[in-house]
Amino acid sequence: MSSEENPYLAPDADIRLAAIMGNPYEPSAKFVFLAWEELRLIYNAVLVLETLVFGGFLGFLGDPIFWAEAVAGAIGANFCFNAGPIVEGYLNLVGMKRAKARGIVFTLGLVFSILLTSGAIFFKVLKDFKGID
Repeated sequence: MSSEENPYLAPDADIRLAAIMGNPYEPSAKFVFLAWEELRLIYNAVLVLETLVFGGFLGFLGDPIFWAEAVAGAIGANFCFNAGPIVEGYLNLVGMKRAKARGIVFTLGLVFSILLTSGAIFFKVLKDFKGID
């Protein structure tokens, strides 16, 4: 209900009502959550592919320690992934459109995760090469 429809409402009543009820043109929390869960599938697929390609190329696929470290890394990566919707929400609060914020946050997070995965595999190569435990 706008102040034009009801002349007895205070001038800022629409703003207060929108703050309480939420903007009907903004996606719901469920929509944002499901959008990020779809992105999680892509995120995990990219990181699994990277792990399999580098692990296979370097001969680590038969190493149980490699797999234990890979599972621990996957759990950590998925825990950090949960920051995505939160950061998207804050960027939206400061005026960025949700779709743009989601794309930027997802891309930066994925690139960072790819670099961390590569770094972890490289560190394993160094450990194995130097015989470090």
